[in-house]
Amino acid sequence: MMEVCQKYKELTEKIFNEIKGKLQDFRDRPEEEVRYFLVRNLENFMENVDDIEIKKSILLEESRTDVLVGDIVIEIKRYGELVNRNQRLNRFKNQVKRYMQEHLSPFGILTDLNRIYFFELSEDGRVKPIKKSTSFNYQNFCYLLSLLFGKRKKFISEVSLLTDFGNVTRNKLILNLLRKLFSLSQNSMDRKSQMLFLEWQKLFKLSETTHREYLDMRRKVLWDYFDVEINERNEYICIFNMHTLISIIIKLLTYSFLANLKGWEINSESSIFELKNFYEKLERGEVFKEMGVINMCQSDFFSWYLNVQWDRDFFNLLLALKNRAVLYRYAKLENPMKLKDALQKLYENFIPREIRHSFGEYYTPPPISDFMVSEAKKFLDDKISYRAIDPTCGSGTFLISLLKDKLYNKKNKNRSVRDIINEVVGIDLNPIAVLMSKFNYLLTIYPYFKKRKENPVNIEIPVYLGDASYMPTEEKVGNINCLTYDYYFAQELRIQFPKIVLPVEFVKNSNFVLVLTKVEEMIEQRKSKKEICEFIFDAIGPNLLNEKIKEHINNLINRIIEYHNQNLNTIWLFIFMNYLRPFALNKFDLIIGNPPWVRWAVLPRAYKDKIKKSLRKEGVFSRDKNYGGVDLNICALIAYRVVESLLNKGGLLVFLFPQGILTNKSYEGFRTFRFGNKEVFPVLICKPKKSFFKGEEPIILFLKYIKDL
Repeated sequence: MMEVCQKYKELTEKIFNEIKGKLQDFRDRPEEEVRYFLVRNLENFMENVDDIEIKKSILLEESRTDVLVGDIVIEIKRYGELVNRNQRLNRFKNQVKRYMQEHLSPFGILTDLNRIYFFELSEDGRVKPIKKSTSFNYQNFCYLLSLLFGKRKKFISEVSLLTDFGNVTRNKLILNLLRKLFSLSQNSMDRKSQMLFLEWQKLFKLSETTHREYLDMRRKVLWDYFDVEINERNEYICIFNMHTLISIIIKLLTYSFLANLKGWEINSESSIFELKNFYEKLERGEVFKEMGVINMCQSDFFSWYLNVQWDRDFFNLLLALKNRAVLYRYAKLENPMKLKDALQKLYENFIPREIRHSFGEYYTPPPISDFMVSEAKKFLDDKISYRAIDPTCGSGTFLISLLKDKLYNKKNKNRSVRDIINEVVGIDLNPIAVLMSKFNYLLTIYPYFKKRKENPVNIEIPVYLGDASYMPTEEKVGNINCLTYDYYFAQELRIQFPKIVLPVEFVKNSNFVLVLTKVEEMIEQRKSKKEICEFIFDAIGPNLLNEKIKEHINNLINRIIEYHNQNLNTIWLFIFMNYLRPFALNKFDLIIGNPPWVRWAVLPRAYKDKIKKSLRKEGVFSRDKNYGGVDLNICALIAYRVVESLLNKGGLLVFLFPQGILTNKSYEGFRTFRFGNKEVFPVLICKPKKSFFKGEEPIILFLKYIKDL
């Protein structure tokens, strides 16, 4: 751990001698001056190092701690104040320990620049002293620098994630990686990478606002990040690169979290070939499958960087990123929402407000989601094993509230973790949101497998990429119930798939994800269409097949193989699997969340064409020729669709809506509370005490499914 001081020996000695040389001047100075003096010297050290792995912003948080440098608590007292066998000394030590637990700080330091004490927080939440000499000497100063800037364990916390991966314009590694990705995306994207970008852009643009103010602010922020003039030709490429990097970071953190929890050794790569092979296994989800999670990721939209030529510069950047991320591990927490909040704060810092708000992204505060879950349970018959889904789950705030409610309930202590997982499901249209939700979901439930002595193998995290406003439909093919879906493609892709048709019972089967994962492997191995189809037919079983269904499957596999031969594959089975899976599961007792408030007018025409035919017929909005005019908001359509398709009789929908849903003409069809063949009734309407985003005031509407029409 002392490599930092050895590498920068001359600088370390110089700064230490400067501190020792001026200590006499601080004998009667207040502790604020002592604190400023030490902090300024630590900043001086960081300003003069050139190692990209350790050069990053030092966060100084003024709070009840004297100073929080990165994720290390440092409590600084007046010179000479720390006297042995002093009750005040014990009080100061206990204060540091409390701060460490509060901030999830793996190490703590107490010093008056005459004496120094070190502490360590273990994974079980206990703090213990590190036995060293208490003299503020050169060796202990080196140890202090090693804790601050060297390679040592870290816990997932807001401050640690922001220090390592946030504050982009002041974080040399992250800024250089973003600009390198941008350069590669501008100059080295092959056809497959361009396809991934266009498909991501199609999904992402579904929530975009058209306010000029937002667009101008967004472009200014992107200019600061990428140091290029931002226009309509490159701004989406910039945001795509930001999503790519945050995606890599989340996958690396998940890998580190699982590997450390399982006690696996993390290898170090010394060549481009070795490192690229690691990232390929990461992006394909192989490393997660080895650790028991079968659907963390699967060559998604953000794996495009594997298709470009890696040079030494890109290798060094990705190696440094991996080395920084794999230091993270699990720490026992009473409230898993702290972990979720840490990643949320990183995302909000990484993707600035000007960008997020231009796409309608708003964070639901955990107290709001906890309140909505608690109130919703009052209207449920089964308050223990109720099934719940958030169809627009974002980063997973409501999912964590639901998991907390179930995992902390003493009546659930003898139930298996798998049973609880099957009762809490999420869907979102944003690929980054899905990845963040999976990360937060996994961090919440995975430790419980160990706690309850269950084997964490073949875990399917029930969070899916999907569209709650445009769902698969269930129809009979012959005498067999099937899910069917016409996937919406961006026109620029010039890609088209036949109608997807699969038996409901097959999609519902616990082996569905594993089967399609195996099919993807067979396609990559260039197995014949006949062999692949026979494998699928065998997995489905003869009782769920007829000639028409086989024909649909043959056509689908034929088209995927065709695109694979054109180097335009890797994501399609992943997408289809995600879009179908949640809608084949059993229906839900509770549908809860904060759906996007996006105006109908700003949605892409091709997307609107897919769903607008049913609007007048089903009467969810007003009957005017504009389908609700400029005030129409897609949150009402989502509510209609999920109640119609997913809600059990006697179940409840609990959504945050714009207040105008109660009075605006465009929602008059919605206010009939007749959704398809179901009638719902508002059992509770309430309003958050404080609005948590700019714009129309929100209300919380509780709708109970009372009867069939």
